[in-house]
Amino acid sequence: MQHSVVVSIGMIKAVFESEHVPDLLQGEATHDAATRFVAQLVRFTADEDRILALVAAALPPNYAGDTLMEIPAMVAGALRKGYDARPARPASGKRKPCDVLAELIEASGAEFFTTRCVMPISACQPRAATASSMSALVPMHADYS
Repeated sequence: MQHSVVVSIGMIKAVFESEHVPDLLQGEATHDAATRFVAQLVRFTADEDRILALVAAALPPNYAGDTLMEIPAMVAGALRKGYDARPARPASGKRKPCDVLAELIEASGAEFFTTRCVMPISACQPRAATASSMSALVPMHADYS
């Protein structure tokens, strides 16, 4: 299934800043880490296939647990609990430069996309995709003027 997938800068930031990814990389006790990681991701997408691919990429290549099979239920639970709602921006306080940059990129309308295959839920096996199987993010358009 070849298609373009638009990825927001917010999702990219959430993946790189998630405190749950290191636990997933260990490959042990992954259920709770995956549940919390999924709750962070549904703010940006409810696409189970995309979330599955992100969780799978964070698991070690030799992972043999059942966490990947639980992703649809995790997504449904996170949506049911309202994790897809965007949190209110704090009125005051010092913001991190990466937060300001992410907001500027989102406000500019710039998007990132991938044209590689996304693993569908139906193809999920009790093993993980490797990091090398994940798509590279490429700027779709940007105004550098």
